[in-house]
Amino acid sequence: MERLLDDHRNTELTDYTMSKIRETETEHLKQRLTDANGLSIFGRDSSRHWMEAYRYSYDFIESGGSDWPTLQTLRSRVKKRLPVELTLITEREENLLKRLLLFAGASPLFSDDETVPADSLLKRLWCSIEIREEGQLFLRLADVLLKPMLALFSADGYQEGRTRLYALSATLHSMVYLHGMLYAEPAITNLSARILSQIDESGMQMLYRYLMADFDYCRDDQGHLVLMHPGLANPGRMLASISNARYQASDYTREMIIGGMSELLKEESAAANILQSELGFALQPGCNPTAMVNDLKILIKQGATHEQLSALIRDKLAIRMTPSLENALLKIEADTVRWQSAPARRLN
Repeated sequence: MERLLDDHRNTELTDYTMSKIRETETEHLKQRLTDANGLSIFGRDSSRHWMEAYRYSYDFIESGGSDWPTLQTLRSRVKKRLPVELTLITEREENLLKRLLLFAGASPLFSDDETVPADSLLKRLWCSIEIREEGQLFLRLADVLLKPMLALFSADGYQEGRTRLYALSATLHSMVYLHGMLYAEPAITNLSARILSQIDESGMQMLYRYLMADFDYCRDDQGHLVLMHPGLANPGRMLASISNARYQASDYTREMIIGGMSELLKEESAAANILQSELGFALQPGCNPTAMVNDLKILIKQGATHEQLSALIRDKLAIRMTPSLENALLKIEADTVRWQSAPARRLN
């Protein structure tokens, strides 16, 4: 999901925990999907409001609003690029599409986690949103795409290509965890060289769509796509410091890549487990100790002070701060690897 370069330097960093950022983004997406009720380029009423569906789409975003195709041209584009685009969707999009195919093209969104892939499927112009009883959001796949998608999902080589994509995506997510922010262009080059045998303009567009669907992202002042960790509170400030820094997977040890994939480096693991154990019976009802530790860890990576972190914990405690909990906080502060714009250090 795209993030704006808001400047939060005059507010408390702890006002922008990863949990709060995700909650805000989810509410925004749910409202976007609600506002898109019934929009489609393939539906029975598409001739009346297909332009609104187009304004929602990746096609419109990529053109900057300068391209205004006819409805028939737009439909033709979507069908023509389907074989390439379907191989370059996120895992969450794929799971949602397969459920739609299983249930004859329509399914409710069962959790807030499904708003992100649903939003991307609308942007691809494959799906539309229906609002049913009590505001329940239903996702519907265009009837004209049902049979082609079934055939493509079962085609020879499809799953092999998906497996390579997942491996590369996991590496990119690891690199974003290690740095907080990563320019997309080197990632695009790496992905295109290893996934598609022949790259054309359409293929490159599909790769960018994949990254926009799979990552939180922002754009620099020249419009370049920058991938970012979902817990990054102030992308604008960090973007100013990285100066188009480019990292390759070869810059890291295997241990670092694996730790980044799980968002828990070896040097962070023990302290995180200790703090989670201390918080287990100390938090107020409804507070999740795992989420709290993750929020604290990501804030530490961004330079949060001990006072800020301690205040955040105290606000969620059901008991008084104990010496063992204070020590656990000090340990995770000492052991957590900070985000920085310098090239990655090799850690043993």
